[in-house]
Amino acid sequence: MLAVFDRKVAKSPEGLRSPGTEGGDGGRSLLDHFLAARAGAVAINLGSSGGLAYTSKKQTPLLPRLFAVVDDIFCLFQGHIENITSLKQQYGLGKTANEVIIVIEAYKTLRDRGPFPASQVLRDLNGKFAFTLFDSSSNTTFMASDADGSVPFFWGADAQDHLVLSDDADIVKKGCGKSFAPFPKGCFFTTSGGLQSFEHPMNELKPMPRVDSQGQVCGATYNVDYMAKKDTGMPRVGSSANCFFLSLSSTMEANILRCGAIKTLPPISRRPQGMEFGHRMPPRKLLSSVVEARVQTEEKMVAATEKTTYTDNWFDRLAIRYLSRSIQATTAISNNKEGYESLVEAAIMICKKFDAKAQQDLVIQSLHRALPPIILTLASHSSTFLIMIANGLLASTCQIKILLPQSTFTREIFAAFTTLFFPWLVGPCQVRKSEVDGKTEKNVVYIPKCRFLESTNCVGMCTNLCKVPSQKFIQDSLGVPVYMVPNFEDMSCEMVFGQQPPLHDPTLKQPCYHKSCNGIDPSTHNKAETWCELLQWMKENWQHFILRRSR
Repeated sequence: MLAVFDRKVAKSPEGLRSPGTEGGDGGRSLLDHFLAARAGAVAINLGSSGGLAYTSKKQTPLLPRLFAVVDDIFCLFQGHIENITSLKQQYGLGKTANEVIIVIEAYKTLRDRGPFPASQVLRDLNGKFAFTLFDSSSNTTFMASDADGSVPFFWGADAQDHLVLSDDADIVKKGCGKSFAPFPKGCFFTTSGGLQSFEHPMNELKPMPRVDSQGQVCGATYNVDYMAKKDTGMPRVGSSANCFFLSLSSTMEANILRCGAIKTLPPISRRPQGMEFGHRMPPRKLLSSVVEARVQTEEKMVAATEKTTYTDNWFDRLAIRYLSRSIQATTAISNNKEGYESLVEAAIMICKKFDAKAQQDLVIQSLHRALPPIILTLASHSSTFLIMIANGLLASTCQIKILLPQSTFTREIFAAFTTLFFPWLVGPCQVRKSEVDGKTEKNVVYIPKCRFLESTNCVGMCTNLCKVPSQKFIQDSLGVPVYMVPNFEDMSCEMVFGQQPPLHDPTLKQPCYHKSCNGIDPSTHNKAETWCELLQWMKENWQHFILRRSR
């Protein structure tokens, strides 16, 4: 399938078009090329807005292509939806309705009467899918890909800034040159709202340059920025639906505060950004989905405040003691505590006695001291990664020679190694998939609740004693770039092996938990709070203050 849209209808997001590169043959000529190269292909001319084309030949039986037009709404769909029966009942459709009809009806519900988030509607679509929709009555587009990126779906921007989408990467590359990339999985795009994540609707997306095997920039991939939150509040408009949601929000926030949550909850996202809606009550099924999503948010925030209990085995205790002793030896500051408390105490003393740069350097020195010199020596030489395995078992005296070239194997082995040998430091973790150069790799380590962050309860110690020095040490000493993305709300973290940390990392701008931080003297809590209040007052009243001074 192929879709080409004018920039007035669908403006390409920031970073998709690579600067200084040729734009290919152009999106408009792709429609003619698509028809000429595929017998039986069908094209739909959308006038100055663009065009659509598709063919039913050479398609995967499990991921069929579908096309439909309902009330001047054109939709191309590829894939299948597993919960199609329940969705038919939810939207009041007949038994003959297929996936593409359901997508159109879902869009109409959002457009006409949906005071609920589009992200929740897309999460209700269980299956493998990618679709492109165009509403000719309002000249708006709506496109999305499932959370796993199961259906091949690519997009790009040509020299005239036309947005091109197709399930064939060669077609997009022909029209857009180097300015193309896989469509971000778990995301949707609208004319007014741009690119958004329905997996993480409260967070912004940031573009990361996508580099091919030749080192050239090819479009961009878009990652969730866990530090950048959206303002999803909606003003009162007097409808019964909004009054209900406002009442529900107040009740839920009061209940969650009674349960001991530290922070107030974000407001319910009452309408998807980038769409205009009416004010009728949503269907009961969709309303219950929004309530369920809200309850899940509350449960996560309560879980973040609960102290986790760890049962360390002999290997965990040995590793904790070894690292704690290495840090104490490097800093020449000892303590008499045992177990993980000794490690946390060593971290607190570093935080109190040294500045941020010195903290990072001391941790790197401690890691060099902790790792056997043979590992670091072999890591710095040009050799290949070799693990001697005999009779199906890892030999106890095996030798590891590491060059660690940039490859899928290297990134995946580092992720697997982290989940096997470092839960004693960061807590239970698991490997997740991500997209690298258009291919899916198991190169991400997801930590649901970081043990170190929970124990220190300090953003500064997380950043200066874990995130920054670990990134530098793993890249400089072991040869593999890694980007660590902590979430300071639920204390989770992601380690993305193979990705360079951004130059301006938003994590470094995160304020600390100044009322409960273990790195701050308790006697300074009131002072810190007073200064924060004073700065906030100055920020809110600076204009009034300047006017009075000028008089």
